[in-house]
Amino acid sequence: MRISVGRVEGIRGELIPPPSKFFTQFSIALALVSEGRSEIRHPLSVADTTCLLSSIQKLGGVVKKSEGKWVIWGTAGSLSPMVGVLDAKNSATALSLLSSLSSLAKRVMVITGDPQLRSRPLPELLQGLRKIGVSVLSTKEDSSPPFVVMGADMRGGRVEVKIPDKYLPALLLACLFGKSEYQLKVRGGERLQMVATLLKASGISIQLKGTLKIRNEVPQGFRVTIPRDPDLLAPFVTLALLTDSRLRISGRGRFVSLLELFKIRVGNRGGKCIVEGPQCPKPASLDVSEFPQFFPFLCVLACFVRGTSVFSGLSSVRGSKSDRVSVMVNSLRKMGAKIKEEGDRVFVTGPCRLEGREVDAGGDPCTTASLIVAGALAEGETIVLNGVQSLRTTYPNLLGSFRKLGVDVSLC
Repeated sequence: MRISVGRVEGIRGELIPPPSKFFTQFSIALALVSEGRSEIRHPLSVADTTCLLSSIQKLGGVVKKSEGKWVIWGTAGSLSPMVGVLDAKNSATALSLLSSLSSLAKRVMVITGDPQLRSRPLPELLQGLRKIGVSVLSTKEDSSPPFVVMGADMRGGRVEVKIPDKYLPALLLACLFGKSEYQLKVRGGERLQMVATLLKASGISIQLKGTLKIRNEVPQGFRVTIPRDPDLLAPFVTLALLTDSRLRISGRGRFVSLLELFKIRVGNRGGKCIVEGPQCPKPASLDVSEFPQFFPFLCVLACFVRGTSVFSGLSSVRGSKSDRVSVMVNSLRKMGAKIKEEGDRVFVTGPCRLEGREVDAGGDPCTTASLIVAGALAEGETIVLNGVQSLRTTYPNLLGSFRKLGVDVSLC
């Protein structure tokens, strides 16, 4: 199935962000190793979260789902696997959490995923798990899944871990069950703040400044309401900035903060962000290694900037749900953009006039959403291939929200 997109002159309305995907995922994993009953209110129900929910049941957790709420009875760290293979589908975050959780099982476990996930080398995740004492290996030479987890020798102590922010939470889960306190020297970011909030709800405090200290402590059952994630509205914000639009959104998020580098103005009224367009962004140079999910939208934005924007730090972008660098360079160039890739940098020179074309999103939700935005800014019809299924992993009801705002988008 393909996505057809027509040009739009502007959008108007108000959007409430969906719940945070990562907050939902970590809540599920934490509930499994907690003692007693945990209640997760307003979770994000997409493929990347429901695959994890299914897996923790296979590890001994008991799950009851109802509208707007998931209740999980945990194992207090004593897992009872009913199977030897767990499937993370298309989610690297779910894979990292399941690899960590499986180290607590008293049997060999295999963690796998769909063909796209199985093609992603993840050496930093493997190295991080081994650093804290997890016995894990890849079944392939390039450190891509499936992974085999053969238990752990969690001794505690001082450990220096160099690992991307998105995988650090998985390590913390296993460290809770170490023989003694762990003192981790890490470089944490926004996800670590979320983890601290959730651990506090389960009765555990961690020190975030300096060395990260994690005591041997069993989490207790907790109640949490999943916060909303304004960054999941990046597709709509990008489109609003470049068209005759006025969009109100709840919350600010990292994406809106990044836009300041392009001299874009976003108002604030009554606790809501007011995004108005069209604006005249300025060229910017930035390292996108810490936010690979935003790279596709920044590429589209840069097409309408007068001057050349430069994006660097592309290794994490290439190793996402697709090679987002190749997908965006090839697709936008096909649509008429002046975009080129040189080593670890991408250059986009604008402004340019995009033409509707048939483009391939590579089975990635972020590239799919960004190419829908590009299609809405292009002359004529744009057809996006290999994107419909991927939207179900991250962006709930994205097409429906675009239609409500007046965008001509449909399945064909």
